[in-house]
Amino acid sequence: MSVKNLARWMARRPARDRKARALAKTAAPTSIGELLASLDGAEAMTDHSPVSTEVWQSLVGTRIADRSKPARIDPSGTLIIHVPDSVWAQELSLLSATIVARLSAMGTKITGLRFIVGQVAPPRRGPTRFERRKVAAPIELPAELKAEMDSIEDPDLRAAFVKAAECSLAESAAQAKRSRKPRRRR
Repeated sequence: MSVKNLARWMARRPARDRKARALAKTAAPTSIGELLASLDGAEAMTDHSPVSTEVWQSLVGTRIADRSKPARIDPSGTLIIHVPDSVWAQELSLLSATIVARLSAMGTKITGLRFIVGQVAPPRRGPTRFERRKVAAPIELPAELKAEMDSIEDPDLRAAFVKAAECSLAESAAQAKRSRKPRRRR
């Protein structure tokens, strides 16, 4: 094979194949962690989504991002999005123009959206989203504060202020008590 024919053959091969072969010949073994760390965000996505989870969430908001997942981009430039049911498909189709405009503003070449009923992971729940707390029992007001409250003429307004003050003082005392208590390790 002549040099000219070899050059033509190499030109037909994708550049990444040439780079991979050159790297394989010259590079020492690399750990998988190092390889993953060297990839940029688009290549490192494990779900092969055309739009990263963070970008999608910033585009459409948390509520919609929890119930939709960009799947792929078809050759015509339409972004295929999986949604859990036809209701979500209908609702999001009404927002298509806005979503396409936001994607275009980011520099993508998305021409439209198509919603397909498919498997979508259940919504993410953060550890503090539904945090349960114990509510401190109201405590009796100090005498000087009680005297101040007695000067309020309207009995309903006075009762509301007393209740609010009792709860506020109880919560402050409970927080002070929690901050003094050493935390257990889990």
